[in-house]
Amino acid sequence: MVLCLVWAANAVASLLQHWVSFLYGLRSAIGLRPPVAGPDYFILGGMLALVLLAIASLAVAYSAIVPLGTGGCVLCGACQSSPA
Repeated sequence: MVLCLVWAANAVASLLQHWVSFLYGLRSAIGLRPPVAGPDYFILGGMLALVLLAIASLAVAYSAIVPLGTGGCVLCGACQSSPA
């Protein structure tokens, strides 16, 4: 179990590293220079976009399992409320 969690954390960290290197390449491709002082808002904005995309993906996946207005999940059918 612990090994699986370590493997998953390693995969997430690797994907984040690739995303940040993609953002650096994108910034240089469009001709923006990194800031001399202060926070790097381009990278921070890209990470925020990735977090929002992950949250939206989880919301879509959750809504596929628990449809709105049914009162239960569609995986087993036992927890769905029966119509009165």
